[in-house]
Amino acid sequence: MQFCFIVDTGYSQTAKDYYIKGCDKIDLKDYIGAIADFNKAIELNHEYINAYYNRGSAKGNLQDFRGAIADFNIAIKLNAKLAVAYYS
Repeated sequence: MQFCFIVDTGYSQTAKDYYIKGCDKIDLKDYIGAIADFNKAIELNHEYINAYYNRGSAKGNLQDFRGAIADFNIAIKLNAKLAVAYYS
């Protein structure tokens, strides 16, 4: 008689996990990959201010200035004291 054990080693990633991955990709200048990770972080947490801000920064680096401004505006709407978003 044989027994088969199935171990699920997978885990679901959190918004913070995707945010960190996005930040790592920005460091590598992989702005498209960073945006994808920030999108997932925002999908999981619609109020993730830093994800909006950093996604805006990544879009700015890709010269998507309208998209960057839109993300900075959302970050400001969520936290009016986020001075760096006004500057960006």
